[in-house]
Amino acid sequence: MHTLLRRAAGFLACLGLSACTSLTSTPNPSEGDEDGLVYYLPKKDLLATVVVDAGGTPSSVTFSTSGAYPDLSRRFVLKQPPALFSRNETTLEVDPLTGLLKSGKATSTPKVAETLTGLAEAAGTFKPMTTPPTPSPTCPSGTHTFVLSIGEQAPCNVKISVSKLPADKTWAGVKREDKTAHSGVFYRQQEPYLLQAAQPQRVASILYSPNDAPTMFLPVPRGLFAESATDLVFTDGMPSKYSITRDSELAGLLKLPASIISAYFGAIGKVFESFGTNSTNEASALTNQLQL
Repeated sequence: MHTLLRRAAGFLACLGLSACTSLTSTPNPSEGDEDGLVYYLPKKDLLATVVVDAGGTPSSVTFSTSGAYPDLSRRFVLKQPPALFSRNETTLEVDPLTGLLKSGKATSTPKVAETLTGLAEAAGTFKPMTTPPTPSPTCPSGTHTFVLSIGEQAPCNVKISVSKLPADKTWAGVKREDKTAHSGVFYRQQEPYLLQAAQPQRVASILYSPNDAPTMFLPVPRGLFAESATDLVFTDGMPSKYSITRDSELAGLLKLPASIISAYFGAIGKVFESFGTNSTNEASALTNQLQL
């Protein structure tokens, strides 16, 4: 019995070094490792719409953003990895038009106790627009829409400046190796930009875009002995809800020895019960032979 417990303790130590996860993301997966749900990080362009009158003079300018579209410069593969000691349930939703994440739910129910109990019993027996087009200095009459970039520009001779807010703050983002599975989901959040035009009327707007935002990582916790549930919701490929419910790993671990020992002695009891049954059967057979 002591030998079995020592082996079980060593086995648990090894398991602790390789806890399970129910969801992984692989950036730019290598060839042959592309099976899974492909998703992309979002982009949204800053736009200026200039109205030019019949005389060729700009009469108004308005600012807006484009709809979200995928940044195809880097792709990610989301999948549920094989689970040796847990039952995993995963539901993922991606916008079929843009390839941007919409939602993800992952539930991991540990099966370590059942696995070790069995061992104990056995012992007893889309391409994005990377650069905006060069604005035309003059425009014919009509309505014209331009993609803006950070800095000064003059579409239709309307001077426009675009700057990121706050100008003195930058984020490095996370560094994760390509072609390697990571437990969680990559994302990119929107950042504020100040857009200003001096003519034909003074206009200023603050708009949001994820284009130059750093890539961040939303972890899905690993676990071995505790049950966990993760609920993710995305809007235009950007996270709007991150909910995790996770039981105590220690409490889950403390439940294991009793179930293992109970299974072990239960199996040993079955062995002795089998011996007793065999002895009874042998005695009955001998009595029957003597009566003959």
